[in-house]
Amino acid sequence: MVSLKKALTQEISFNQFLKDVYKFDYYNFMENFETYGFETEDERNEFEIDFFDKLDYYLSNKIIEDFNYLQKFFEEECIERSKEISDNYTFGTLEISIDIPNDKITFQGDYNILAIVLTEILRGYGLFYYDNLNDFYSSIPAVTENEKFQNCVDHLHWLTHFDEIYGATKSIFNKRSIEKEIEYLSY
Repeated sequence: MVSLKKALTQEISFNQFLKDVYKFDYYNFMENFETYGFETEDERNEFEIDFFDKLDYYLSNKIIEDFNYLQKFFEEECIERSKEISDNYTFGTLEISIDIPNDKITFQGDYNILAIVLTEILRGYGLFYYDNLNDFYSSIPAVTENEKFQNCVDHLHWLTHFDEIYGATKSIFNKRSIEKEIEYLSY
């Protein structure tokens, strides 16, 4: 079988992604984070460093886990809809890596997986409906591979609605999961 995977590496802003998808502004939270009850400035600083190291670790893992869950959840749709791309198309993988200090989320691999996940979510929400990937990529005229990936990025905020559409069997892409972790880390 011929593989026509679109191996693409693209970066987006970590904080912008959190704001768009999780409705959480990481940098605003950092600036307004206040701690009380420490006897010395060194104790407070040590707590804050430890807190944000743990929060960074959690956020990185949460985003990657949520994307991996979606890929698995829509695996059958990806296989079934691969013929929209080509009769001989086989999906590759889409890897996500997080670099918080540099404000980056990097997507590497087959962005068509992301496009199918987004179209499936949009099919279940509101008036939006795309019959196929070509319809999706045409919604914001996308011809080049970078434009097609950007179209996916422009639709990432719809991930927030996954729980509403498919039921909250696993809480993904929502602010409450981050808030719970912050409450846990604060103690």
